[in-house]
Amino acid sequence: VAVQIAKTPEALAVYGATAVVGAVFLPLNTAYTAAEVDYFVGDAAPSLLLVDPARAEALATVASAHGAQLLDLKDASESLVVAYRERVLWALAGAAVLLALTVWLALRAPRRVLRVLLPMALTTLLILAVLRVAGVELTLFHLVALILAAGLGLDYALFFDHAGDGHADQLRTLHALVVCSLTTLLVFLLLALSSIPVLRAIGSTVTIGVVGNFVLGLLIARHAVAVEGDG
Repeated sequence: VAVQIAKTPEALAVYGATAVVGAVFLPLNTAYTAAEVDYFVGDAAPSLLLVDPARAEALATVASAHGAQLLDLKDASESLVVAYRERVLWALAGAAVLLALTVWLALRAPRRVLRVLLPMALTTLLILAVLRVAGVELTLFHLVALILAAGLGLDYALFFDHAGDGHADQLRTLHALVVCSLTTLLVFLLLALSSIPVLRAIGSTVTIGVVGNFVLGLLIARHAVAVEGDG
C-alpha cells in the first residue's frame, strides 16, 4: 500500500490498518512530484495508492499506469464513517429497547418507568435539534457522546425517582445532583470550547445533555413533595 498523505492521526490509523491486514506500508514524502511518485509506484508495484484529496487528480494517471487502485483519503474516510454510523444507529436502537426493558423489570410501574425514561428521551431529541439548528453534521463522536449523555440522564432520573416524596430526602438528592451536574458541565464545557474537532463534538453534545437531563429530570422524574398533616 503506497501512501502519500500528511502526518496526521488518519495517517497513523492507515498504518495500523495496513499492519493488521498484513500488507506492506510504503510511505511517500508529500513533497514528491507526480514523476517521483510514478517512479516509486512503478518500482514497488502496490495494489493501492492512498493520497490526499488535493493530489488525487494529479496522481490518477500514475495509479492507472501501474495497475494500482487510487484511493482518496477523504472519500474513503467518509464512506467508512457512513457505513459505521448506520451500524452504530442500529446498535443504539437495540440498546434503547434493552434499556427500556431493564428499567421496566426494575421498577414494574408504568408511571415510574415513563418518568425515568422520558427525560432521557426528550433530552436526546433536544440535543439532535440543537445540533441540527446549529448546522452541525452528526459524526461518530456525536453519537458516542449521545450515549454518554443518555447514561447521565438515566442516572439523574433514577436518583430523582428513588428520592421518594419526603422533603429532606429530596433536598439531599437535589444537592448531590446539583454538585455532580455542575462538575460534569464544567468539564464538558471546557471540551466544547476546544479547537480539536473530536473534543468539541463530544463536549458540546454532552454539555447540552447535562443541562437538558437535569432540568427535565427535575421537572418530570421527581416526586411531588408529600404534605404532612397538622395533627
